[in-house]
Amino acid sequence: MKKGKKILLTALSATLTASLTSGLAISAFADTATKDHEFDGKNDVVYEDFDRADITDTVKTEGSGVNTGEKPYMHVKYTAGTSNTPGDAIYKHGSGSLAEVRNGGTIKLKMRAPENDVDLTEIAFGVRGVDDDKKVFSKTLDELTDADGNPLPDITTEWRDYEISFATSYEDTDIYPSTDTPVVGPDSAPLLAIHLYAATETDEGTLEIASVQYSTTGSAYLNDFRGGITPADTASGADGGCWWAGSSEGYIVKRTVNMTGGSFTVSKETAVGNYKYAIVEADGDVANLKIATTTDGTVYGTAEAFDGYSVTLNGNEKGFKFIYEGSAEGGVTVRRIYLQPRSKGSRVRYARYRRFDCRNA
Repeated sequence: MKKGKKILLTALSATLTASLTSGLAISAFADTATKDHEFDGKNDVVYEDFDRADITDTVKTEGSGVNTGEKPYMHVKYTAGTSNTPGDAIYKHGSGSLAEVRNGGTIKLKMRAPENDVDLTEIAFGVRGVDDDKKVFSKTLDELTDADGNPLPDITTEWRDYEISFATSYEDTDIYPSTDTPVVGPDSAPLLAIHLYAATETDEGTLEIASVQYSTTGSAYLNDFRGGITPADTASGADGGCWWAGSSEGYIVKRTVNMTGGSFTVSKETAVGNYKYAIVEADGDVANLKIATTTDGTVYGTAEAFDGYSVTLNGNEKGFKFIYEGSAEGGVTVRRIYLQPRSKGSRVRYARYRRFDCRNA
């Protein structure tokens, strides 16, 4: 995922001060001032990252041209020879939550193939009850059925549910390679892990997964890919019984807000308080993006041209309004807003982070 370039005004300010007092040329800092600044987890706080299934609690759109996108999901592009084993899987998940799923339960995956290049026969679904990913019993998705005994639907460019029923998909004679315990049946051992991977070494494609759910007496998430930056992070957040999870080639696609026109607001009930800057991660035609603030969550002040990096705060702001007035193809994309605390040393800290060295200017 691309990160928007952000003009580091705080770093530039500190550098200009040093330049004026030392007589150094200002032009020496022009290039490095546009480099990205990484989020500081110790001091910065996320104001809005759109990392929820429903963002209407804080985000409101106005006019046409605003696309609030969809909730985070996992994107996996695998080539021949990758993601084709239980260990190097498209997605794998080990959890104590799976213990009783084999006794009449289900696993449901919400998936799509954005490039329409994945077939049910090309994806293997593996299960195991031993702590060894080399000992997995697998079937391709076309061999599995839902709770009513129906075949799974074809994988298309649209999101679809793929519910795998253990009662209808497996015979009592289906056993793991390492044990004589049947996959299904009243005496079946607990399920420890599931694996989704390419069926052969030559299979390749692009698969996206929006969620992985399990059901015994009810239904719960193993992973909904929210609240983290890796599949392992999001699995731990969704499933309290998770031991490990991962994907050999997959990564989380975060929700963003794209604007080719119109405006949108992000507001909260409480003011930002002791924070000096709202850092806006955005890319595209940011030269034609304007931002206004509000202190009551309703009435917004005069919109100012976005400087490419931040909005200076007084502590009373309860929200921001983003207005796009350009006509560039693709418009502008807002990815995240986070707050930088008021700190006497913050300007100097950013100057050091960007390795400004006045002695060599």
